[in-house]
Amino acid sequence: MEGKNVLIVLAIFFAWFSLNRWLLPAFGIATCMSGHCATISDSPGSSDAAARSVSMTNAPRGDKTAKERKTMTEVRDDNFQIEVLQSDQPVLVDFWAPWCGPCRRVGPIVEELARENLGRVKVAKINVDHSPETAAQYGISSIPTLILFKNGRPVDRLVGVQPKVRLQAALDRALVQAEEAAPARGVVR
Repeated sequence: MEGKNVLIVLAIFFAWFSLNRWLLPAFGIATCMSGHCATISDSPGSSDAAARSVSMTNAPRGDKTAKERKTMTEVRDDNFQIEVLQSDQPVLVDFWAPWCGPCRRVGPIVEELARENLGRVKVAKINVDHSPETAAQYGISSIPTLILFKNGRPVDRLVGVQPKVRLQAALDRALVQAEEAAPARGVVR
């Protein structure tokens, strides 16, 4: 009897996992149950409907100002080139998926960094389920993976849940290098 119960539990888990991992996202149905997954709205003034602002908290949308909601950008395969590679600022990209528990743990940390570095660093999120080409192009085999891009090239890669201080240190290194390189190009700040 005990072996039969184990099989039933495994069948239920597999059905739940399959539903949340493949079926519901295929129909655009959000599957996050933690309260830390993204709520998405079109960016005001954006002509590209794929460019969206992302909020990673469980606070109701009415509790946040427009500025707080626009701290992060959601990118996809079709706008990655413009939003990340052609950005004039360093860009921290969070490769994630809504079914990923560690991604939900790192999400609030990334959002906090986005707020604290607003105007200095651009922070973007890319759902690997919706943008498999970009994930494959950058060799994403584990999530969360955070890649820091500068001048269109990856300069740092962090895999797994990282402490905030380590992520901030990577951003600071990129900013210092960007400031040191600016006078060499004749750019006046």
